Amino acid sequence: MPSFWFTGIFYLFLGIIIKFLLAMIPDAIRRYSRNSSAKSLRKIKNIRWNPYSVQYQIAIDRSFFLVFILICILYCILLVASPLTALLKQNFWVGMLLTLPIYVTEILWLNKASYVKQLIERAGKIA
Repeated sequence: MPSFWFTGIFYLFLGIIIKFLLAMIPDAIRRYSRNSSAKSLRKIKNIRWNPYSVQYQIAIDRSFFLVFILICILYCILLVASPLTALLKQNFWVGMLLTLPIYVTEILWLNKASYVKQLIERAGKIA
C-alpha cells in the first residue's frame, strides 16, 4: 500500500523535524537572554558615571511604581462602585482581559526596577 509508506515516512520526517526544533529552542532562549543582558549592560556602562542620569533612571522607576499603584487603586474603586464585579464573576477570561493594564504596568515597573538595581550596583565600579 503506497498510502501506508507515505504515512510512515511523513510521520518519521515530522518526528525528526520536531526533535530538531525542540533541540534548538533552549539555544535560542539562551542566546536571547545573553543578548538582552549584554544590551542592558552596555546601556548601564554608558550611564553609570553620570549621577544625573542615574537619578533620572531612579525617578523613572519610581514613576512606574506610582502608575502601577494608581491603576491598582482605580481597579479597586471600579470593583466596588461599578458592575465590573458581576462581569468578573460571570466570565473569567473577560475579567483577565479587562485587568490586563495592571499586569502590563507591573511588568514594566519590575523590568525598570531590576534595571535600576543593576545600575546602582555597577555605578561605582571601575571596569
